[in-house]
Amino acid sequence: MKVRITHSPGLSNTTFHRRCRSGQRYWWLREENGDFVEFPEPRYCYRGDKPLDIVLDLEPGTYVLGCGPAGKFGTRTTIRVPNDVEVVED
Repeated sequence: MKVRITHSPGLSNTTFHRRCRSGQRYWWLREENGDFVEFPEPRYCYRGDKPLDIVLDLEPGTYVLGCGPAGKFGTRTTIRVPNDVEVVED
């Protein structure tokens, strides 16, 4: 099902440029089993110091949205897509 995910910037500009290795600078979404969800555009289009607004086709389950290093400088948010959602089409 189509799921819209929005999040305020997960990193400060300083953290983006000074504290992150290149792979940590961008938003990512990981499934419960550890597999990463592919975004519609290349990863570098989703900078962690910018707000995220993306629509993805996700199966029911639990996901982790993140950017930045683990710990106090990074962001991790749990996203749950329930089985029993009423789908409304425009």
